[in-house]
Amino acid sequence: MSGGIGDNIMYSRFIKQISQTNHNIIFLVYDNLFWIYDYIYRDCLNVVVVPFCDRGKITKFDYHCNVSYLHFALELDYKDIYIDYFPELPSYPVDISL
Repeated sequence: MSGGIGDNIMYSRFIKQISQTNHNIIFLVYDNLFWIYDYIYRDCLNVVVVPFCDRGKITKFDYHCNVSYLHFALELDYKDIYIDYFPELPSYPVDISL
């Protein structure tokens, strides 16, 4: 929970790479972004997305870091940061016959 909502969205691109480890991940997100990440990581067995309002339900964890620290934890240099700007979101039909 560092930075603003836009920072959180941009830095969250590293969750995908972190999730490829053998660790269980609790991703604490802003309440208004919960629906996005809940959808994105619905099939990822080692990532649990928790809205900030439910933070009291997290009873145990071994390590904590802000999402803005993930690029450092992955030892990425600026030139190594991959482009994965936006996650694939559900599509909704649009009625243009208004």
